[in-house]
Amino acid sequence: MLVAAIPGRKVISVGRDRQVILWQIDTQQALRPTRVENDVLSAAIGGDGKTLVLGLQLLTGNLFRSAKPDSLAHSIEADDRVRLMDAENGTQLRDFEGERQDLDTVGVTPDGRFVAAAGGGSDASVWDAATGKRINTIPFPEPVTALAFGPDGRWLLAGTKKGSLSLYRLSGVGPMVRPAAPATILVVIIEPTLLIDERAPGMPVPRVHSPSLRIRGKIKTGGTSLKSLLVGGEEITSLRPDEAGDYVFNAAVSVKEPGQHQIEIVAESEQGVVARRSFVVERTPETRAAVEALEPGRRIALIVGVSRYENPSINLQYAHSDAQALYDLLTHPSLGPAAFHKEDVQLLLDEQATVKNINKGVREFLRKARENDLVLFFFAGHGAPDPNQIRDLYLLAHDTDPENIAGTGILMQHVREAIAEIPARDVVILTDSCHSAGIAAPPNMRAVSANPIHKVFLEKMLHASGGLAILTASEAAQVSYENDEWGRHGVFTYYLLKALKGEADSDRDQIVTLGEAMEYVRDNVRNATKFRQIPAIGSTSFDRQLPLIIVDKRR
Repeated sequence: MLVAAIPGRKVISVGRDRQVILWQIDTQQALRPTRVENDVLSAAIGGDGKTLVLGLQLLTGNLFRSAKPDSLAHSIEADDRVRLMDAENGTQLRDFEGERQDLDTVGVTPDGRFVAAAGGGSDASVWDAATGKRINTIPFPEPVTALAFGPDGRWLLAGTKKGSLSLYRLSGVGPMVRPAAPATILVVIIEPTLLIDERAPGMPVPRVHSPSLRIRGKIKTGGTSLKSLLVGGEEITSLRPDEAGDYVFNAAVSVKEPGQHQIEIVAESEQGVVARRSFVVERTPETRAAVEALEPGRRIALIVGVSRYENPSINLQYAHSDAQALYDLLTHPSLGPAAFHKEDVQLLLDEQATVKNINKGVREFLRKARENDLVLFFFAGHGAPDPNQIRDLYLLAHDTDPENIAGTGILMQHVREAIAEIPARDVVILTDSCHSAGIAAPPNMRAVSANPIHKVFLEKMLHASGGLAILTASEAAQVSYENDEWGRHGVFTYYLLKALKGEADSDRDQIVTLGEAMEYVRDNVRNATKFRQIPAIGSTSFDRQLPLIIVDKRR
């Protein structure tokens, strides 16, 4: 349906595909397509060209309206609502709910101050658009099919199904100072550039060649706080405000299967204002590019393992072995392009793993990473909360005083913040320590050569979408175990090593991805400890398709 022409030689149309499109008349270009989640039964726009009202309906059950009332085909439920939107940027301003009828018509005053809706329920409702308060309910003898406000908003003209017209003078809608509307918010895509420009219907769908799509964007909130952000149905919690008070985000969306994928970004402010932006991309079938043409970034790691402490009462058995084994595996030349070069890996064991050296490794050694690089930080040893601030979690270095954890330990939040500032494309944090029972735990607890698969690995590295991934050995209220039965390792590291040696390769493509490794470690540690220890995956946004390692069948 064509809603209305608005100032600036533009029109707004609403289609059965749930698309609301702002068009430029002169160029016939779609300026801002917006998709809504419900069927659109009716629409109206204010004379200001800014206030758009939609009558929406979501039907569930059997959808045959023409069926007899007592038949099973008539058993439907309707969730009807009137939605107020900013026509210029597609932002959802407010929903007026409670209309249990088919919304055949909606109306809005020319100045956008008041909204009306009516339909099969044989009555009409009028709301104040700014406050959402219902100010009038008008009964009719028959269903209403059309509504129109007078220029001053004091008169409402209604047309019924049988062709009659009625004019009503409304109370409570006289001239007044309109309350300030909630601040609008806007979703802006920064990267990839193929999504920045809106495309009119009929234009080619942007094509991507990777099983995951990295989206970097900004939520402009006008200074209000952001309540939530969903990208592709996944909640993004790693948000940070910039100098202007807007929020910058990074997200990795899976487009693993070839074909078209619709992706929606939904942002909601603390005021309840919702902004949506959706687009379609086409995932092409995978192709094999020449290895010589591929130039992925470096793989840089800081690996720390502390079994022996200055205070011997808190010594562990196998943390240093965990770190050494991971170092040996990651730097093995048989991994080819998946191998970490030894000059790009810093290994700190026992006496070397002091507070000074670990901080230097995090803030200097890892900071040499560049945009296309992969950074990994691994810590095996004790973890404990500050007894006075139990929400502050610390890693215990070799020289940490257990009687003064806050003063001599390494605050995990500082590690995360320092690593998050590294400009690397992908960052992975792995910690095999516990943060619940502190340090007063029993001894077995812890608070290459050319190969065809190398080509695939390099391609996957170039197409990885980036992010910050965090996997810790246990949840907050649990301890982390080490024992002889797990190969003289901590149980977390034992299954991490098995994952990277190929057991996590669930799709048998000879490449272990970050997502495969994390899920394998979490599931196996949970089962091996009978749910006493469950690794926790952080709530940050990261690329689950990131290739970590090539499976060496000779091991």
